[in-house]
Amino acid sequence: MPLFDFRCKDCRAVTELLLTAPDARVLCGRCHSTQVVRLISRFSFKAAQAPKYSEEFREKTLPFLKSRPGAAELFAEGGGSEEATAYKLTEAIGERVDSALENL
Repeated sequence: MPLFDFRCKDCRAVTELLLTAPDARVLCGRCHSTQVVRLISRFSFKAAQAPKYSEEFREKTLPFLKSRPGAAELFAEGGGSEEATAYKLTEAIGERVDSALENL
């Protein structure tokens, strides 16, 4: 069942509601007014597989990754953000490390 955010026109409070029916009556969570508008919510997702490295680790390694020979081409060819490219690189490094450890 979807969660929706609503802003009250009277008191400006934002209320998050789990709607079980499309025609459910929506009231402000603070003042109980019916004068609410649905907000465009941010979406979230859960990766199918947990990342090998934390976001903090990727942020700390980004300058190092960008300084390596050939890095400019890797960061340019992806077309995505630097963070997305760093994520892909650190995951690939992690897979190579795991493989090397399995072969010991």
